[in-house]
Amino acid sequence: MRQSSSFSTLISIIIFGVGAVFAYVVDVDAALFWKVVDPKRAALDVADYQSAISWASQTALRDVIGKTMLSDMLEGRDKISSPLQKIIRSND
Repeated sequence: MRQSSSFSTLISIIIFGVGAVFAYVVDVDAALFWKVVDPKRAALDVADYQSAISWASQTALRDVIGKTMLSDMLEGRDKISSPLQKIIRSND
């Protein structure tokens, strides 16, 4: 039987974007939740897996937010949620 451990952390990142007419800054707070299912790989394959998770999450957020219209972001997080879920599921 394989045991797993669940973790969570909060991150805050600043994203700079350029729209068609103006530049903008988006300050994002996000909660990360993850589960370590292979502790050996987490300990041996990555020097600092918690930082790796944080950096991968920030990269995904920057990618999705960079492709999202500012007006869509202001409407709510539903416009960002779906593309993020696709990225997360593709890395399972």
